[in-house]
This record gives sequence, structure tokens and C-alpha cells, in this order.
Amino acid sequence: MVSAPPLPPLRRALLPGLAGGVVAGASVVGLQAYLHTWRPLPPGSGALFALTYQTGTFAVVVAATVMAAFVAAGWAGRYPLPVALVAAQTAAMLGFALALTAMSADGCVESLRVMESTCGPHFTMSGLALLTLLAPVFVVAAIAAFAAAAVVAIVRRAPAVPARAPGRPAVRRRVVAVLCVAGVAVSASGLALWDQSRGEASDDKVAQMFAAPVVAQLPARTRAAQQAAWKRFGGFDLNQRLLDTMTRHSETLQTLGSATGPVDFSPLRTSCAEFGQIARDAQRYFRIPDEVAQQHWSRFTALANRGSANCLAALETGPDRLLLRSLEELTNAASEANSALDRLSRISA
Repeated sequence: MVSAPPLPPLRRALLPGLAGGVVAGASVVGLQAYLHTWRPLPPGSGALFALTYQTGTFAVVVAATVMAAFVAAGWAGRYPLPVALVAAQTAAMLGFALALTAMSADGCVESLRVMESTCGPHFTMSGLALLTLLAPVFVVAAIAAFAAAAVVAIVRRAPAVPARAPGRPAVRRRVVAVLCVAGVAVSASGLALWDQSRGEASDDKVAQMFAAPVVAQLPARTRAAQQAAWKRFGGFDLNQRLLDTMTRHSETLQTLGSATGPVDFSPLRTSCAEFGQIARDAQRYFRIPDEVAQQHWSRFTALANRGSANCLAALETGPDRLLLRSLEELTNAASEANSALDRLSRISA
């Protein structure tokens, strides 16, 4: 009776998996440092920048997962497939968790700031990654494990087993390798068919994604879903920041208005700078999925940018009339933002 060979130690799967997860997390931090050098962004490029951020995160996590699968398969000795699967899934789980953490903490370290201007937690990009990247990362991890096991099975020589006829282990190993390759092909074909069912990503469709919206009659449910997504993934946060800033700005103006004697307008510096930062963040965010609301939103960002710059300049060296004009521009900016929100509330009702 020939006993089955012993299973490899669990550490041969866990160590490459944990190392791959740490490498993935570190790679996401490096990606953030690189994308930080792209700031400030040109107006209207926020959607493309966000897509680049998501794609880069997916690429670095998958690369670390593939590396973990191949290292584990090569280190496993016997049973490379289950060892590679455990390592790949461990690397994917840890790496993706670290990536979500880094995305949520965006803005806390100046040199790593990508999308946010304030310290988190922020769930705009991490929430989007959780919805769109979670399943593909783990599917690719499984495919990488099959591929790693197949390569190891083909490359590695089977040891001679005296109790069996010569040549049979090598033949069986090659059969296993062929089956693993077939598994990878079937998985890849399934992904391709799934992708085709959602529509081919042609250059024309990519261009349409970032082009100005075309007026079209959309089903009510589609419009409602688009508007909910705009609010959920950052629109609500932007407006909440604007409301908080406007409240502090109004309180400061009331305090200055009730003062007697010479008035020091320097306390306005903080709120004026915050208006400009919110406007820049709004320009990097996705367009509002409603043409009328987007027109109000565009006027808000233009007025807030101009009012913030004029306010800071007036506080530094400018005349009083420039300060008064900047305060009027900031008030009008807040009014345009409120109009955009009112429009979304009406059409969502």
C-alpha cells in the first residue's frame, strides 16, 4: 500500500500570501504618492483621474496577488494548486483591505493626497472600489493560482517513485498541468463572455464616457440611480462641507458686523480659503447627472473659485471694494449650489 505524500506546511501558503498583501498595500501608497504629483488637475478631468486611480489600485493589488501565487506554488513542493490558492486569496484579501484603508484615509498625509483635501475617513473612492473591484480581484487571484500551479507542474521534474512504473508520474503531472491550463482558459472565457454581455469597451465608448452629456430621454429609474450615486459617492459630502463653511462664514460676518471701531477682517481668511478648496474638489468630482443642476453647479464652482481668490487678495493687499465684491460672489456661489441641490431634490421626489 502506497501512502499519500504529506501535505505541505500551512506557512508555505500563508507567508507568501501575507507578504503579497503587504506589498499590495505598500504599492497603493506608492501609487497615491505618484498621483499626488498630478495635482492640481485641469478642469473637467476629475472623472478620468478617478478612473486612473481605481485602475491603478486594481493593477497593483492584482500584481502582488499573482506574485504571491507563483511564489507559493514554487515553494509548495507537492500540491502546488491548493497552496497557491490559499496564498493568492490571502494576498488579495489583505492587499484589498489595506488599499481600502489607504483610500479612506486620503487627505491625512499631504504628500499622499489624491482626491480629498481634508483628513478622512472618506468613503467616496473606497466605496466605489468595494463595489467595482472586489469581485474581479478575487477572481483574478483564483486564476493566478491555477496558472501558477500549471507552470510549476510543467517546469518541475517529477521525482522518481520506485514503487510505480517509470514515466507514469511525469505523464500524470502533465495531465494535471493540462487540466489546470484548461481551468484557466475556462475562467478567462467566462470573464470574456461576461464582459461582452455588458458591452464591449471600444474607444468610442470610452470617449463617450467623458464627453459632455447628450440630452436623451432616460427611464426614471435610471435617472434616479444616477442621482443617488452622485450624492452617495461624494456629492453629499461636498455639499455638507459647503454648508459647514457657509455657516462659519456667516457667523464670522455677523461677529464683524456687530463690532465697534476699526474692523479686522482677517478672520474671514479661513472660510474664504475653504470656499476655494471646496470648489476645486467639486471640479474634480463627477458631473451631476442632470443638465439643469449641472449648470447651477458649474456656476457655483466658477463663483466660489473667483470669490475665494478675490477675498484672499483683498485681505492681503486689496481695497475694500474687492473684499465686498468677493463676499457677494461667495454668497452667489452658495445660492447656485443650493439651486443645484433643490433641482436634484425636485426631480428625485
